[in-house]
Amino acid sequence: MSSWLFADDTALALSADSFQELEEKFNYEVSKVHDWLLANRLSVHYSDKTKFMLVKGQNRERGTSENFKLHMGENEIAKTDNYKYLGVVVDDKFSWKLHINHLCKKLSSVCGVLSKVRHYLDRESLMLIYNSLFESRLRYGVLGWGTASEPNISKLRILQNRVVRFITFSSFRSRIAPLYASLKILPLQEQLFLQRAIFMHSLHYRNLPAALSAYCQKPEHRYLPDIEQHQTSFYLIF
Repeated sequence: MSSWLFADDTALALSADSFQELEEKFNYEVSKVHDWLLANRLSVHYSDKTKFMLVKGQNRERGTSENFKLHMGENEIAKTDNYKYLGVVVDDKFSWKLHINHLCKKLSSVCGVLSKVRHYLDRESLMLIYNSLFESRLRYGVLGWGTASEPNISKLRILQNRVVRFITFSSFRSRIAPLYASLKILPLQEQLFLQRAIFMHSLHYRNLPAALSAYCQKPEHRYLPDIEQHQTSFYLIF
């Protein structure tokens, strides 16, 4: 199994060609994890924090998952179609719809706060609230949920435009680009582009963990003989 560990949170993953094969392999591997926990006198939150989620690839109908069971010792692990891990809501289709809806609720409350306190605070204080409560949440995990569909991304873009107009005391018919420039704020799409560029730059110069190298592929360039070759690299992100 693949594993991801952060503090006391552990995520395990396993793949197979069918649900039946996956069930057999996963129960076998989890039994070894359970034995290791017992040997080291560790326990697991079986009731509420430990769940499993089945992620099925597109156009792959190989059996049914209705009778899929996962046990850890004498405890049956509950099945879920979404799970919140390290502040990010992951669903079984990786559509990021649930996470964006959850994020919209958080950001909407920040918009409400700024719409009220803007009459009593200066712009510097308003920007402090924006950066600490809005921008930080908007940027967290953006490389993951930034791959969501345009209708979902547009929900966040609307909220960001709204909060920028609140801070600048602008009408909802005013052009939004000059407002972003005046506040020195990057729109959501530009933030996503910047974070991807930073990621690819770090990956190119091998400043990231080796496990992340499998997320991208560097294609081979085929130049014509009479064309000057430039030291430019492009990557394909899966």
